[in-house]
Amino acid sequence: MTARLAWALVVASTILTVGMCLKATGWQLVYPLDDAYIHLAVARRLAESGTWGIEPGHFASASSSPAWTVVLAALLKGLGPRAGVGLLASGTASIALMFSAQEYLKWLGRAPGWGMVALSLAAPVPLLVMLGMEHALHLALILWLARLGSEEGG
Repeated sequence: MTARLAWALVVASTILTVGMCLKATGWQLVYPLDDAYIHLAVARRLAESGTWGIEPGHFASASSSPAWTVVLAALLKGLGPRAGVGLLASGTASIALMFSAQEYLKWLGRAPGWGMVALSLAAPVPLLVMLGMEHALHLALILWLARLGSEEGG
């Protein structure tokens, strides 16, 4: 299997998953976990008032992933207060994950096709996108750091 086919399968399954979820909710974006909304609320407040919290001027350590919250705040600053920002960010992170997997597998001397499909099923990438959270970005960074550490240590 080629990497192109793996990319096509991952993209198609992600579009299908997002479409099915949107259809099931009457075309309203609904994240399955409240954490996505917490990240978005803190990010929105950060983007609007510079306050890390829920209420302007009052600090609240409500985010379990500060770097993700900063990413969301930057997107909200540029795009405005949209619930789809989490979906956009996690979708982009999933692309980074698949690219990292492809490059890592090539570096290992393996054909990336089946490995990318296996990762997309094991992770599972389409559901990570629907979470609207940082998990795909974490996985992409893990693969990148594993390769970097192997190059430095080897």
